[in-house]
Amino acid sequence: MRRIAQETINRVLEEVDVLDVISQYVDLKKRGQNYFGLSPFRSETKPSFSVAPDKNMWYDFGSAQGGNAVQFLIEYEKISFPEAIRSLAEKYGIEIIERGNKEQNNLYDQLYEIHELACIYFENSIKDNPKGTAKKYLTDRSFHDSIINQFRIGFAPDSWDSLLKELQGKFDNQILKKSGLFSESKKGPLIDRFRNRIMFPFFSLSGKIIGFSGRSLSEKEDVKYLNSPETLLFEKSKVFYGSYQTLPNIRKKNFAILVEGQTDFLRLVEQTFDNVLATSGTAFSSKHAVALKKYTNRVILCYDSDSAGINAAIRTSYVLLQNGIETRVLFLGNGDDPDDFFRKDNNTKDTFRSLIKSAAHPISFIIKHKDILKQGAADQSKFLNECIGEIQLVPDSMVRNDLIRKLSNELGVVEAEVLDRFSSLKQKRYKAPVESDSSTTEVTHYRSSEDKAQ
Repeated sequence: MRRIAQETINRVLEEVDVLDVISQYVDLKKRGQNYFGLSPFRSETKPSFSVAPDKNMWYDFGSAQGGNAVQFLIEYEKISFPEAIRSLAEKYGIEIIERGNKEQNNLYDQLYEIHELACIYFENSIKDNPKGTAKKYLTDRSFHDSIINQFRIGFAPDSWDSLLKELQGKFDNQILKKSGLFSESKKGPLIDRFRNRIMFPFFSLSGKIIGFSGRSLSEKEDVKYLNSPETLLFEKSKVFYGSYQTLPNIRKKNFAILVEGQTDFLRLVEQTFDNVLATSGTAFSSKHAVALKKYTNRVILCYDSDSAGINAAIRTSYVLLQNGIETRVLFLGNGDDPDDFFRKDNNTKDTFRSLIKSAAHPISFIIKHKDILKQGAADQSKFLNECIGEIQLVPDSMVRNDLIRKLSNELGVVEAEVLDRFSSLKQKRYKAPVESDSSTTEVTHYRSSEDKAQ
């Protein structure tokens, strides 16, 4: 007899947004951080049914029952647990793995095992060579063994087939290819994808390794960071580096610090800022925002303070705001990233805490760092229209009005003029569905062709 695998159940519980599910059955109104509506399980005139997006849970005060999206479907549609899991998995594009389907089960088991064995191999490549280039790189960057061990950082040797030789014979070549750790080449049927790189593993929320990011140790390598490709286990558009270790702290502190790279992430964790996540070179998407919103609706962006980092912060700010997440931008200056910042002797934890408290509103950040007020009237008018186009994609009317007010104050434009433009401008761009990997905002606030290329 077939039964749904725990892997599918875990993905449904982790990825399905309870607010999105219940909104299709109940008319909900936001009140504070939660949403309220009339109970769908009994007759009432005053709303006592609550949905908490940050906890991904619902609760009916009248009947004293509550739970997650699966439990809601079971209660509302009077169906079984497997039927609820299957229904949600099909709707949200989650592959249904069934025990009893030995071939499919075996494939996932083998992919997880390949990644675990690869991680052990990479870890041992550092431990077995304590004076090698990989250990020297980490030591020079002042990363202690405790951090290296906690996040299972390793090293992929500068070889075309060292990992392949380690795993070949244990797994079929087709399975190895599906893992994303190997590529086809003229040098042989398969070669190692990661070579001469510091290896940072990605974990699922259940603690299994699902992919890697590799930082090249060669100055001649054009691709500084290389991530695993899309696989059955690894979806880059919704995965954060460090989420397995830090999401509980993010929920507890009710805000996340979002950084670009793994070394920035590790430095902040080392400095006890353990509510941090990294996008790891992947453009921030609506899928990222949806995943993050289950744990918090407040984000501090702390990206690199070079031109590329500024543009990335602007793009990410819009995506976060358009997904209902309160956003502030922490700008370190001097071209620094968080790793650079804490490697300077005069910077302390207290300094960073002060910067968090004074982090800028996204509108203020954009206007300042794109020198909008120094531009001519025509360019300022163009910028205003572009900003309004982004604000139109914000679903919450209160947040939209706040952004319009902020834009008016910062530009010195009468609020009525901004509102008039908001009403008259046609919404030329539409929010991409969550399921689409293209669901990122393309920002047009460029000062130069160099900015645009970046």
